[in-house]
Amino acid sequence: MKNAGKILLIEDELPIRATIGKILEKRGHEVDAFETAEEGWDAYGVDSYPIVLLDWVLPGMSGIELCRKIRLREKSRFSTIVIITSRDYEEDLQEALDAGADDYIIKPINPKNFNLRMGVIENRLKNRVRRELEAETNQKAHTLLQKQFYNDPLTGVFNRRHILDLANRELGRSRRFNRNLSVLLVDIDHIEKINEAMGHGAGDEAIRLTAKACIDCSRCYDLTGRTGSDKFMVILPETTRDEAYSVALRITSRIKNTGFCFNSEPLDFSVSCGVGETDAGDSDFGGILNRAEKSLQAAKRARAD
Repeated sequence: MKNAGKILLIEDELPIRATIGKILEKRGHEVDAFETAEEGWDAYGVDSYPIVLLDWVLPGMSGIELCRKIRLREKSRFSTIVIITSRDYEEDLQEALDAGADDYIIKPINPKNFNLRMGVIENRLKNRVRRELEAETNQKAHTLLQKQFYNDPLTGVFNRRHILDLANRELGRSRRFNRNLSVLLVDIDHIEKINEAMGHGAGDEAIRLTAKACIDCSRCYDLTGRTGSDKFMVILPETTRDEAYSVALRITSRIKNTGFCFNSEPLDFSVSCGVGETDAGDSDFGGILNRAEKSLQAAKRARAD
């Protein structure tokens, strides 16, 4: 078994320590062997050991005490701890397991039996590592699928469906707690001209920069989503209409005054913003959205004039 991993061995009797060390090395392990629990504790603090073999009876701190100390460390969840003992009463073995040991090996050490036992321990460790890797892979896949389901792939902000779901949730919260809620619509002006003059890559960059400006110019608990090819929505909980206009001004100023480039060429563009605030008569999010859309169209007409 090559590249079997490093083992921490703590055994105070030299002949037993030597015998076990030779068996483990033949199995492909690198072995750090110590006589006392204190030495083993120091070694565990600076290195990583997939397998720890502890004699029960040691000078000073016992193997059981060391096992308990090791289990208090976060990284010990990656270690399999095996107690080596001549005690074979059921209550003694239960004490070892209760202290955090995963397994035990009974003395005297029979090399053939020890080899077989280590094979079982190694296979159990490999299976556990495999399960942990699979769980980690599954979690990453779940996170990726969740991101694909909820987020816009170009900008990373929420997609239209999810931002509208969040908007209705925030509307319900604002009613429940009688708090303000405003929504900000942000529309890139004449993006088709950017696409025609500089290519769709430049248009995509303008979209990404607008999304970033919406995030940077709002608070950490505000919510930003892409609702169309060149349109964004920012949900602003506990925000009045006037306060939302201040956010809109920050976004438009950021876009106007930052010297953006694409492929070393200036990327100049502007955005228009519309603001809507909740009204006592709103039955759903449609009312506030309509008011924000009217405000946006008025802003675009004013910019055209």
